[in-house]
Amino acid sequence: MRAAFKALAEYVQDELDALDAAPVTVHRDYAYSVAAPYVILSAGSHPTMDRTLSGPAVGSNSGTIGAICVGVSADQARWVADALRGVLSPGLRPLRFEADGRLIETSWQPSGAVVEVDRDVTLPNTSTHPSLVHEEYLFSAHAIEPDES
Repeated sequence: MRAAFKALAEYVQDELDALDAAPVTVHRDYAYSVAAPYVILSAGSHPTMDRTLSGPAVGSNSGTIGAICVGVSADQARWVADALRGVLSPGLRPLRFEADGRLIETSWQPSGAVVEVDRDVTLPNTSTHPSLVHEEYLFSAHAIEPDES
C-alpha cells in the first residue's frame, strides 16, 4: 500500500504542478508549518486485500483516501478541492493510471465540500486561520497476473 500511495501522491503533485495557477503542495499523512494552499492525503485506516473481476490480483489493496484541502480563504480551499477532484476524478469519472507495475484507480465520493476554519492553527507568516475542505476518494491498486489460458 505504501508504494502505491506514494505513487499516487507523486502523480497528484505532478498534475497540480502542471496547472497554470497558484502552486499547491501535496503532503502525505500530515503537514506542519507550511504555507497554504496545500493538500494532505491520508490512506484510510482499513485497507483491504482484493480479488478483481478481471483476474487474480497480486499485491492488491483498496480502501479510502482522505484529502484535506487547505487554503488561506474559503474560496481558496474550495479551489484546491476542485483542482484535486479534477486530478483524482477527472470529469467526475474514475482515474486509472499505471505506476510501479500497478494499476492505480481512484474515484471521488461526494461529500458536499463544506468549508471549515481551523481556529486552533495559524498559517505561517500570516495572522489567518486555514480554511479546510475534506474530500474522500475510493482507492485501489493492483497488478494483474497474465491469463495463462
